[in-house]
Amino acid sequence: MRQLALIATLITSLTPFAWAWTEPISFHGVPWGASVDQAREILNAATTVPSEAFCYGLTCVWDKPVGPVPARVSFEFEDNRFVRGIVRFDPGHFPAIARVFVDHYGPPTEGQVPAGGREPGRGDSPLWWRGETVVISLERRDNSNQTGRATVTLKQAPDRTATGLGKTPNLR
Repeated sequence: MRQLALIATLITSLTPFAWAWTEPISFHGVPWGASVDQAREILNAATTVPSEAFCYGLTCVWDKPVGPVPARVSFEFEDNRFVRGIVRFDPGHFPAIARVFVDHYGPPTEGQVPAGGREPGRGDSPLWWRGETVVISLERRDNSNQTGRATVTLKQAPDRTATGLGKTPNLR
């Protein structure tokens, strides 16, 4: 009986860590599945200067701070439905962006949150938040090695930049 109680306590205590992050239902105010026109309306209503946010083709771009960090936020659409958000930032701001993401979404499901004050050239492991419908990756440096990158994407969306045109990535 004691063993059963111990196992139940152990399972109960580990469960919050497995599901401790909050999956987003939108990205910077734009809900998943919104059309480009809907996103344009949301972004125009959220900006004071019209040139801060603009849409072209199947992408919208918004230059805005993410927490204390200046960033370029992109919204990508597949079949005119919003499926992916990307944040690009100076790699030196990685610890600050990581803190913003942890404050907003909760602790990552994979990776170690960096301590503040690290030198910009030092590499950090990517952070991952993996949920039922959304996956977030946060990297100090993207493939160009010039900018930091966070990607917030629906699991069902193909990743055209990381895996090639139209291929669905292994997001687990």
